[in-house]
Amino acid sequence: MPSLFSPTKPDRPLRRLLIIMALLVASLFVLAFVVTFAGILLLAGIEHWQQRIACALTMTAMQALAATPADDYATEYDKCLTDTGGINNGTVEACSSAVDAKVKREMNAIYGRLHARLKAQSPGDADRLEDTQIAWLAYRNGQCSLATIYVGSPMHGYCPMMLNIQRLEELKEMAGQ
Repeated sequence: MPSLFSPTKPDRPLRRLLIIMALLVASLFVLAFVVTFAGILLLAGIEHWQQRIACALTMTAMQALAATPADDYATEYDKCLTDTGGINNGTVEACSSAVDAKVKREMNAIYGRLHARLKAQSPGDADRLEDTQIAWLAYRNGQCSLATIYVGSPMHGYCPMMLNIQRLEELKEMAGQ
């Protein structure tokens, strides 16, 4: 029985490793930059609403630097912000919600196909996929709730969108796409 993780091309494992490494490096870079930037903002004593907008701007800019297959959604999000007149709480919420709806549709379709394939090949693996997805949903919801509290209201839409994009890429990799 073919394994879900067996490569279909000889270069697939290297490509996957490079994508994972790029995501890890980009994530670390974003984290370091956001922490530094947030510290500077706090020291500068600017208003709370300005901090939120600055953090959203920073995260949007950093998202554009990450060279991953998720760039299509990042580009769509950035274009939406530009088309709606720039970054403010309302546009961040509207644009992230619009992009996230598309991400969720694609993620649900891939998850459904992957789950059906696993259920036919190895029901135990399908059960593990379900357990993992439930745990991931709990993580996403908790993480984004915390980010909304500490970063501000733009995170309410932006955080789930970003984590859903990352999860979509993980599911695509498991599905061999």
